Amino acid sequence: MKEMKGVTIYFNDDTKLVIEYPKQFDNDYDIVTKMNELLENKYFLIEADGSMLFIPVDNIKYLQVYPAPEKLPAYAVLGASIIDT
Repeated sequence: MKEMKGVTIYFNDDTKLVIEYPKQFDNDYDIVTKMNELLENKYFLIEADGSMLFIPVDNIKYLQVYPAPEKLPAYAVLGASIIDT
């Protein structure tokens, strides 16, 4: 069975899109690099169910990627809890 990962995209209009996908990288830290590349390109591009989702980054409030990689950049805050949204 493939290891599944996920991302919830929260949009500026208070809607959200939840996507699950199989593990993409051998090294979990690569997801941080990939996310930085996506944000630099101004578009979030996803292939899902045979369709291409082309989402402008300007429409995204924030992303929740799960599970979190075991290794994150030094500037990341670790061990936090979401209290209220």
